[in-house]
Amino acid sequence: MKKEELFNEVLKSWEVPVNQSKDQAWESLQARIRETKVIPLYKRPAVWSAAAAAFIAAVGVFMFSNNDVNITAATNQEHTLPDGSVVFLDKGAQLAYDGDWESRTLTLEGEAFFQVEEGEKFTVQTALGDVAVLGTSFNVYADNQNFQVECYTGKVKVSGETSAEIITKGQGVKLRGSELSEPFAHSLQTPMNETGVFHYAQADLIRVIEDVEAAFAVNVSVEGSISGEEFSGQFDAEDATTALSLIAKAMGMNVTTAGTGEYVLVKN
Repeated sequence: MKKEELFNEVLKSWEVPVNQSKDQAWESLQARIRETKVIPLYKRPAVWSAAAAAFIAAVGVFMFSNNDVNITAATNQEHTLPDGSVVFLDKGAQLAYDGDWESRTLTLEGEAFFQVEEGEKFTVQTALGDVAVLGTSFNVYADNQNFQVECYTGKVKVSGETSAEIITKGQGVKLRGSELSEPFAHSLQTPMNETGVFHYAQADLIRVIEDVEAAFAVNVSVEGSISGEEFSGQFDAEDATTALSLIAKAMGMNVTTAGTGEYVLVKN
């Protein structure tokens, strides 16, 4: 069956509300489609009805397939959005948005720094929480386990599944368990990691270790639990050995090598 035919079949079961003409109802349906919130696929229910799945598939292809913008940064990358806002993507970050850019909404996995032009609400959606602003600059780190935001200018509203916090210049917030933390102060001057420069404010230690692995193409294993351990500070390092030695010293740990490109951090 052609995509247009599938779309028409789905619409056969749609009824016009009694208080609207068919044209008015159709315009309302189109508006609802345009305003539908983007949600990561793995957060949707695992089982959908056949009619709902067919409708989403038809609308997704019929309405948006030619306009989606999807970016995966192979290196640190700068990207300008349709409204003039600028995103600085860290290596490996993934960004996606509707090219029509009607809602100023995008999704992010990984780390990115945003300089947002003033205008209507600008929303960054992640798997673990959302960030909403009007015009400001802020850094977001988000993967399937960690979610942290630092505000550099203006004001940012950060929302998790069960709570929300508003932070301003020089403040940050992160997800601890299932709750957002109270806003904390940060003294970070620049976002993300420049080459060989690492800077953090109450960052999960596992995130810091993963950054070292990505920066120097090494593998790091940990002996002992580091769940809940956080790292704050800045250091320069031109190689993994130096970086891990500085982290180990700050965290009261030991570091050893286990072969070329292999390291072990041992919690004392």
